[in-house]
Amino acid sequence: MQKYSKNEESFGTSLGDLLKAAMKDED
Repeated sequence: MQKYSKNEESFGTSLGDLLKAAMKDED
């Protein structure tokens, strides 16, 4: 994750979106 130092924002957003999708799927 250290490599995403500069793209942390974009990476974090993508992760958040994936997590939301996973939660939605689980629900």
